[in-house]
Amino acid sequence: MPVMAIYEFDNVTADEYAEFRRKLPLTAAPRGALVHAFGGDDDGFVTIELWENRRALESFVDDILEPLVTRMGLPLTRPRIIDVEDFVMTDDLPRQARKIPIGDMLADAL
Repeated sequence: MPVMAIYEFDNVTADEYAEFRRKLPLTAAPRGALVHAFGGDDDGFVTIELWENRRALESFVDDILEPLVTRMGLPLTRPRIIDVEDFVMTDDLPRQARKIPIGDMLADAL
């Protein structure tokens, strides 16, 4: 089942996040990653990701994310993980708008 990962960072600066992205660019998305969104305000930063399944997300956190942030001296923020029950793409996205039933494999639908 697809999962959503929500990371909240109140202890990471914009410069630290930029350095993290240089070391792990979004173009190098790991297997199983479907969607990545990031934003910030005065209270910190939030990243929301959509993954094919919990196993793919946990492999990324354990094998890639945790070692990288540890080497960078940053605190590891484990994501809040939520099962995805519904996913909707709007008309504003480049693909034709459609509702994707999660019962179908989300990765195949995208």
